[in-house]
Amino acid sequence: MLRRMAYLQRYKDRHGRQRHYYRHGSYRIALPDPDDIDFLSAYTNAMNHDPRSPKVMAALKADRQDAASVYVISAAQGVKVGVATQPRKRLQELQVGSGERLALVADRVFPTRVEAFAAEKKVHECLAQFRTVGEWFAVSTQTAAETLSAV
Repeated sequence: MLRRMAYLQRYKDRHGRQRHYYRHGSYRIALPDPDDIDFLSAYTNAMNHDPRSPKVMAALKADRQDAASVYVISAAQGVKVGVATQPRKRLQELQVGSGERLALVADRVFPTRVEAFAAEKKVHECLAQFRTVGEWFAVSTQTAAETLSAV
């Protein structure tokens, strides 16, 4: 008898044959019969390549340690200070939802995302008295860029 295994799906097909699949969300891999000697290795292989498995998620999380930038984007009402791996792409994303023209004023690259978020937090703390909403501040672009370079 087969013990309970995570994401293991069993059912009988229309011919009465027992089928086994590793299934996690829409990710599905056919597995051999549990009595087969290759079953456990096939199951382990399916788990290791599952995009939602803890191992794969940990590897993706490790990739987030890559370089990131703290950016300053200007608009008519003020400036936005945030973190992005690709500041120009982030500018385009913000521009889509904005009726006014936005411009990338400054950006500073940090070796890891953790360092970038720490620097962003310091800039936010320095500009806290000028905060309007969220990451937007009512300061000149020069003041925001100088604050970023000083951090």
